[in-house]
Amino acid sequence: MKILLITPPLMQWNSPYPATIYLQGFLKKMGYDVEQVDLNIEFIRRIFSKPGLEKIFEIIRSKAADLSFMTHRVVQLQHEYINAIDLALEFLQHPEPGIAQAIVSNHILPMSQNHAAMFLKPNSITEDVEEAFMLIQDKIHESFGDCGIYDQAKFLITWYFVDLSMMIHDTISPLFHGVRYGENLCVAAHSFDKLEQALQQPNTILEDWLCELFEQKIQTIKPTVIGMTVPFPGNLFAALKLGQYIKKNHPHIAVVLGGGYVNTELREIRTSKILDYTDFIALDDGEAPLLRILEHLQGLYSKTELIRTYTAQDQGIQLIAGDSKENIAWKDRGDPDYTGIQVNQYLSTLDNLSPSYRLWTDGFWNKITLAHGCYWHRCSFCDTCLDYIERYEPSDPQTVVDQMEKIIAQTGKRSFHFTDEAAPPQLLRDMCLEILHRKLHVSWWTNVRCESAFNWDLCQLMANAGCIAVAGGIETPCDRLLSKMDKGYQLENIIPVLRNFSGADILFHAYLIYGFPTQTIAEMYEGLEIVRQLFKNALIRSAHWHAFALSIHSPMAKNPDLYSLSNLKVPDHDFACNEIFEYEPFPLPELEEFATTASEKTYEWESEGMEPGDEIFFPEEPCSDDVDPDFVVKLCQVAPYNLLPKLNARVLWLGNARDVMEVTMPPKRKSRKSKNKGKKAQASKPETIAILSTREGGITFDMPKKEIDWIIDILQKAELDQPQPLTFQMIQESFAQHFPKLIFANWIKKNFWEELRCQGLLFI
Repeated sequence: MKILLITPPLMQWNSPYPATIYLQGFLKKMGYDVEQVDLNIEFIRRIFSKPGLEKIFEIIRSKAADLSFMTHRVVQLQHEYINAIDLALEFLQHPEPGIAQAIVSNHILPMSQNHAAMFLKPNSITEDVEEAFMLIQDKIHESFGDCGIYDQAKFLITWYFVDLSMMIHDTISPLFHGVRYGENLCVAAHSFDKLEQALQQPNTILEDWLCELFEQKIQTIKPTVIGMTVPFPGNLFAALKLGQYIKKNHPHIAVVLGGGYVNTELREIRTSKILDYTDFIALDDGEAPLLRILEHLQGLYSKTELIRTYTAQDQGIQLIAGDSKENIAWKDRGDPDYTGIQVNQYLSTLDNLSPSYRLWTDGFWNKITLAHGCYWHRCSFCDTCLDYIERYEPSDPQTVVDQMEKIIAQTGKRSFHFTDEAAPPQLLRDMCLEILHRKLHVSWWTNVRCESAFNWDLCQLMANAGCIAVAGGIETPCDRLLSKMDKGYQLENIIPVLRNFSGADILFHAYLIYGFPTQTIAEMYEGLEIVRQLFKNALIRSAHWHAFALSIHSPMAKNPDLYSLSNLKVPDHDFACNEIFEYEPFPLPELEEFATTASEKTYEWESEGMEPGDEIFFPEEPCSDDVDPDFVVKLCQVAPYNLLPKLNARVLWLGNARDVMEVTMPPKRKSRKSKNKGKKAQASKPETIAILSTREGGITFDMPKKEIDWIIDILQKAELDQPQPLTFQMIQESFAQHFPKLIFANWIKKNFWEELRCQGLLFI
């Protein structure tokens, strides 16, 4: 039995989706012959190639369709666009300074008004090409400066691809959107009819290319089972198109669908039409269902013994063991396996000036997960009743770092994206200690909850262990609504946490919700004002506003009375169903106006602060007069770190205390008062000053030598590689023994102690 795991198009261009990587590792551990292919990136590179573009422009020339102004310009410059494609692809993989300068100087790439649209409001886009290009040049230089030559070039290349993508959408296939395919057919697809109608249409050239790529893989690998992950609506159409191709040309191959879209949208399928494109649809974690499907195909289990799987039954479709809790334990799944992933094929793009936003599109990220599920799993709007949220199983920190080292060896890349719903603080702490202990140089980012566990010390530890950014759900800056959401924290907790991340130079991307039931217009604009203050004080670097969606799998839908909801109406459906659109009180009609305002303002605020430490200027007026203009500042005034932590807190010194320079200062002459006139002036005793070099600079200890020696001894005992962990209580006891006449609580209020805390002395 040969298994082929497929990621169908379309999605991001810079990294593979992790589903097949985890499944391949598990199936290999179970002894199966398995390979994986990322058809997403191969499809993208087939389209955006010189032969691909030549064919596309040939098809466009044969049509007499009306073109939009922007698309018409791209077609006019088709030779320039075709001739630039190889250079554009090469630069996104291997940037060269000379080519970057040529691109920025506008000597190579053609451009359409799409570039200007990136910087202008829709109602001010001009059709004057010369004016648009002047705007582009000025704005890009303003945004990147003289030194950001690589980013300027990458930004322009990305929008060159936007030009081509919009042209393909307008002329070849309206299903194509660059990073998603046929998404409009699959969002809220309560009936399968519209999707099936599209699947029965003759193939476009894009679908022909997709099937050609697929056939090449089938001929090379010769699979007997093909598993396809469908994480997003923009992957479903392509997955079904591939399933359609298999059914027609290779009916002996079994097809299995799974993934995030399936798990949330397709839990109540009633139409058997979907079985024309697949044999099995597996719900929730794929390991146990897929393993049972494979064993069934080998004759070891009957069809009635499948696990959480839709399949044909009695001339219809049936979900077998849909309520099964049988799963492969998280610790028993094996390691993620990148074998088969062509790392050098991925493309790093840059379509947004925000340093936080670029994490999604720029650079290759090794995907890995710290824990299954969410350790909180209580948010009222979340899919908490579904397995991917509800069942929490953390990894062992040593195992996580072992996997990181194995993945680095496979991909040659040291950047990681932890794909957790919310990374557990305690597990992050232990993982960071393990990374530092192994002296492993990596960078990483993840999702977090804005809870007080992310104190100053933990954020500093994370930064030292390679954390560069986090994303988290602020949701709504309103304490009343945060309580209704059951977030477990209030603004007085959130804002100091944001200050802690900012103080560690960790970028924060905020998720925000508008239109939550019972939310008033006043609360929306008060929340927008607080977000403005967060940007102004550099506590967040980017944000995205989401319209509230009532998930059928959320506590709010399961217990509407607890959340003041009534008259919920689940949509009639035979296919997808995830969101409830009818309920009371329904979001206010002014939402569209607020959404536009919030989106425009947030984009402006993101563009104001370019780098940490720069002066940020906000000319906008407050969004609400009902919010204290210093609301955020006041909540940040509490000291970022504790001078007196818990007694059992581990003391950790991340600097070097082995090489300390001691300088003996010459004695100072002390002048005598007049009553001692005639006596010789006496010299004071020589003083010893210790200078401790750190990565942040240095710390000078100007104090009695005995105290200096004690500090250095403590720092050495607090180093990470010491066999015996040092606690704060042990420090206090040692101080009392060495300096019985001094009061420790007063002694640590001196400036040198704060310098130590700022430059690597942590209590965790």
